[in-house]
Amino acid sequence: MRFSNFLTPLMAIGATASALPSRPPKSKPAYFILAGDSTTAPDGGWGDGFLSTAVREPASGINLGHSGATTVSFREGGDWAAVLEQVKAHTKTHDVFVTIQVRLILIPTQPASHSVSLFQEEPMQD
Repeated sequence: MRFSNFLTPLMAIGATASALPSRPPKSKPAYFILAGDSTTAPDGGWGDGFLSTAVREPASGINLGHSGATTVSFREGGDWAAVLEQVKAHTKTHDVFVTIQVRLILIPTQPASHSVSLFQEEPMQD
């Protein structure tokens, strides 16, 4: 009886230990895709500063921001397509993070011409 009382906890510990992974899954380096208007763009926006001071090897990124971008022109002008190309190009080798910053200036006499639906896509296929 004493032997079985001692053996039961040992069996439980062994079962728990075998269920744990032997090592944590290997993470991929981060890749940041920064997009937006002049608030993100080189020569005045925060994007290049972020990439040069906060991102260290093996992480990396690209700043696709440019002056004059709006929520409408971002999609229609091909900026969103460029972001998606970058995502596809780096997904297998990096954990990809996308930021989009477009300053919103509301003019009361004009209706809003932007929507989150502009950026909704079908799920990407590998």
